[in-house]
Order: sequence, then structure tokens, then C-alpha cells
Amino acid sequence: MAFVQAWTDSTLGPTVNVTVSVSAGDVLVAWLVEDTNPAGDSVNPSNWPTGFTHVHAIDTFADGQVLAVGIKVADGSEGLLTFGFPSGNDCIGGVAAFSGRDTTTPQDVAAVEASVDTAQNSPWTVDASITPVTDGCDLVAIMGSDITSSQDVVHSFSGGGLTWTVAADQWSGDFENVAVGYAVQPAAGAITVTGTGTRSGATAGRAMILLALRPAAGGGGTPQTLAGTIAGVSGVSGALRVAKPLGGTVAGASTVSAGLQVAKRLGGAVAGASSLAAALRVAKPLAGTVAGASALTAA
Repeated sequence: MAFVQAWTDSTLGPTVNVTVSVSAGDVLVAWLVEDTNPAGDSVNPSNWPTGFTHVHAIDTFADGQVLAVGIKVADGSEGLLTFGFPSGNDCIGGVAAFSGRDTTTPQDVAAVEASVDTAQNSPWTVDASITPVTDGCDLVAIMGSDITSSQDVVHSFSGGGLTWTVAADQWSGDFENVAVGYAVQPAAGAITVTGTGTRSGATAGRAMILLALRPAAGGGGTPQTLAGTIAGVSGVSGALRVAKPLGGTVAGASTVSAGLQVAKRLGGAVAGASSLAAALRVAKPLAGTVAGASALTAA
């Protein structure tokens, strides 16, 4: 259950062309940004690749930027994907793949938009708020910015105390800039996400579209790797990952009060524990053994 990869085309032209390598069931998020905004482009772009559904499009009237997003559940046969705006205006864009998402209802709630048309010196920001209803959603933010001179913009994302990763950060070499960031939200609820653009000069317009990708049944968000150690448990020689923040402590193998997942195969043994209570999920077969340990109480 994770971000898989992003494929981008930053060569300014009437179409975006990317060759993807995905598995059946991956959720694909595609995006486009252009520097002019005819009405048809900002209402409902009609030429996404086969199987994609239009999610949202937004324009910033002050500087003529249009940002559009589409989505698809992959069937595994995807290869070269070509798409653009109905007007044929020059654009840049790309596709990102996420695994372990709900293939029936990929979006947990409707996507939201935000835009700012007024000029702001660097760093400039735009905020969007969304309220997922399912724990473990992958939040995906797509931000486009257009500055008063042709410059590369460095984008970042923040919000909810989550760890945000920039999956793609593009510049056309002209006025088109776009970036995609993602983070896992362990517990559902309202969250405000801030996109930030940094570069000398001012921006006349910026926009963001924010999605919440629902996890597959029984799943969680993109796993976060443990940065520390688990004390009191001997012989864990493989890679443990935590799909939700720990609600208690992992000291002396006594209590784990949230949902631990083993996202990778254990290379050794977990010795000393007596019970695995509640929802402790092993995502792959154990290569070693689980024997004994006092109490791992998962939520």
C-alpha cells in the first residue's frame, strides 16, 4: 500500500506523453497545467487517456493558468499515455500511481480546490481543506503556480502534522510550474493542506487540487518506516513498518496500542511474546517465527 512512482513530461507542447509501468488495481492520478484559460479547458477537459475519469479543473483568472486532474484504476495494460487540453494549448503534466487503494471507490470524498489570484512575493502559498471519512487515506495534492517571469519554482507541501513527500516537481522552461505531493492520514478527519512555492519574484496565480485516496478494505495508508528500535524483542532482523502512528510505546515488548502491520517479510525470528491481540496484520508470510512476547495489543 504505497506510492508507486510518478512519470512526468515537462516539455511544453499540446499533449503530455508518458510511458507508465503499473499493475492492475493501481490508482492512477493524472494532471495537466497550462498558462491560458479558455472556458472549455477549465470546465471539463475531454481528452484524458482511455479509462480516465475527469476529477476536477480550476483556473486562476488573474494570470490565465488552468490546472486539471483525472483518475483511473489501472488494468495493467497501460503503457504510453497521451493527453492534453481540448483547446490544444501547450501544457505539461504527468501521472502518479498508488497501490493498495480501493478499486471500487478510489476517492474517499470529493476532491477540493483552492486558488489565489493576487500577487504574492516568494514564498507564496495556497491552502485547501478536505475531510476524509476513512482512516488511512493517501492525500494527494497537485499545485500549479505561475509567476510574473519565466522561472523554475520549488514546491513543498505541509499540513496536519503529516510527513509530506514531493512526488513530482515540474517546470516547462516557460511560465508553467506544477508539483504533486502526498502523505498518509492515519486517522480520518478535517485537514488543511498548504502548498508553498519558493523562487525569487512574485506569482500572479496559483491553484491546488486535493484528493483523498481511500485504502483497500482492511488496509492503511502508505507505510511509514520505523526510524527507531523495538526494545525487548529479540531477533527482528527484517524490515518492520508501521501503517499507523503508535498510540502507546514499544518498550520491552509490552504494549502496542495501535495497528501495526508487517509490510515486509521478517528475515529472522520474533521471540518472547505470548499473545498477538486484535488487529495485527502480517502483510507478507513470515520467513521466521513469532513465539512468546508479553502483549502486543493492536487497535
